[in-house]
Amino acid sequence: KSKPDLKVETDKQQSDHPLVFRFVYIDKTMMLGVQKHYDRRSILGLIYGYHSGEGKDDFAEIDHPTYGDYVKSYTHWIGPVAGRRLLAKSSVGSWHLDPIAMFGMGIMITRVENQDLGISEVTDDFYYALSLYNRFQVTKTIGFSLGVSIGNEFFYNFDGDNKLYTVYQLVNISPLITIDITNPFSKKKN
Repeated sequence: KSKPDLKVETDKQQSDHPLVFRFVYIDKTMMLGVQKHYDRRSILGLIYGYHSGEGKDDFAEIDHPTYGDYVKSYTHWIGPVAGRRLLAKSSVGSWHLDPIAMFGMGIMITRVENQDLGISEVTDDFYYALSLYNRFQVTKTIGFSLGVSIGNEFFYNFDGDNKLYTVYQLVNISPLITIDITNPFSKKKN
């Protein structure tokens, strides 16, 4: 009887695909993400985001009890992302086209405050986003991504009993702009 060889070859454990950290902050929306290419084309990661907004409640019906009230909202979301490079061959490290399709979904937690009534409530919903973008490498560790994202967005309000409810959900199309930093401390195979 032979014994199995359980030796781990550490040089095979190192990856040619280091982690990529993604950042963006635009108009009271912040997003942080981490992505890992598991092979030449497949990507997995995790994303966290935050958005705050405030203003007069002008999306309720005019005769609604909260119409015109000053409302603030704070939303956090977190979830996994999975993506795939759409072309088999690319020009990574240059300015050529290398489109990536990415799907993300997760939990979104929102706190809504009606400043005029002095009430607030927290709710949670499911979010999804489908993005198509191209990543451009500027230096060995820094790049940026440009593209478009399609996802769901919720609007909330308080009813006559001061209970929070979903007024409507819509599909939002928005530009995608991120700063991408490749992990400068990753160890690559020689």
